[in-house]
Amino acid sequence: WDAWLDHTLGQLRDTKLLRSQRPTLPFKSSSEALILDADLEEWASGRPHLPHSVSSLAWHSSPHHPSHTAHQQSSTASSSRGHGSLSNAATTPQPNDTPSLDRHQQHHQASAQSLRQLKLFSLNDYLGLASHPEVCEAAASAAATYGMGPRSSAVVGGTTSLHRELEEGLAQLKGTQDCLLFPTGFAANTSVVTSLASAGQVAILSDELNHASIIDGARLASRAGTALHVYRHNDMAHVEEILRGLPRGTRALIVTDSLFSMDGDFADLQALARLKQRYGALLAVD
Repeated sequence: WDAWLDHTLGQLRDTKLLRSQRPTLPFKSSSEALILDADLEEWASGRPHLPHSVSSLAWHSSPHHPSHTAHQQSSTASSSRGHGSLSNAATTPQPNDTPSLDRHQQHHQASAQSLRQLKLFSLNDYLGLASHPEVCEAAASAAATYGMGPRSSAVVGGTTSLHRELEEGLAQLKGTQDCLLFPTGFAANTSVVTSLASAGQVAILSDELNHASIIDGARLASRAGTALHVYRHNDMAHVEEILRGLPRGTRALIVTDSLFSMDGDFADLQALARLKQRYGALLAVD
C-alpha cells in the first residue's frame, strides 16, 4: 500500500495535479489572516505540511481566540466594577482547574504566541462585507430564525422562497429577465459551460488563461463529445480563425474571464461582442 501510494502521489506531482492547501487561523478581516511565524516560509511557497497552523491546540491557546478575548473582557468588566474579590477569582488560576499539559500541548501553546498578521490580496471579499456589522447581524438573525443551511441540495428541496426572493432582487438590480444562484463561482462556471454545450452541436472556444473552473467545465463538456478549441490569450484574430473553420450548423460558445485572475488583465469584451454578432455565437463572461 505504501509503495503504491508513494508511486501514485509521485505521478500526480510530476503532472502538477497536486495542490497544497494554505491554512490560516481565523481572523475577522476581509484582507488579513493570522499565521504562525514558524509556518510562514512553508505557507508562502505552498509546500505541505503545516503542522503548527492546522493544530487546534495552537489556535485555542492563542490570545486571538474568541474565548480568550471574551475572558479578558469579562475580567476587565469585573475589575472596573470594583469587585476585587470577584475579579481575582475570575483571573487567578486555581489548582485542578485544568488538566496539566503534555509536552505536545505546551509546544503548541508556546508557538501560538508568535502569530503574524498577513495582508492577503487574493481574498474575494473585496468590499469587506463579510465582516460588516450589519451583514454579521443579519446572518446571525437568519441562523436563529431558520437554522443553519438549506439542509438539502437546491434540486432536491433546498431552494426556498428566500432564495427566489434574492434571485429576483438580483435580476432587478442587473436589469435581466431572471437570475440563477449557485453555491460557488466554481460551480457556476462548470454548470453553465456544460449546460450550454449540451444544447445541440456546439463548439467551445476558451481563452488559454481562463479560470480553472471554466477549464474544468470545458473539459467535462469535451469528454461528452463537444468540440473544444483553446485560443491564444486575448488574440481576437485567433478566435475569428477558429470561428471561420467550424463546420456548418455548429453553434459557437465563446467563454472568457472578464478580469483574468492570474495575470490581472482584461478581456477585450467589445471585440468578442462584435465576433459574437458576426458569427451568431454565444458569449459567456465570468
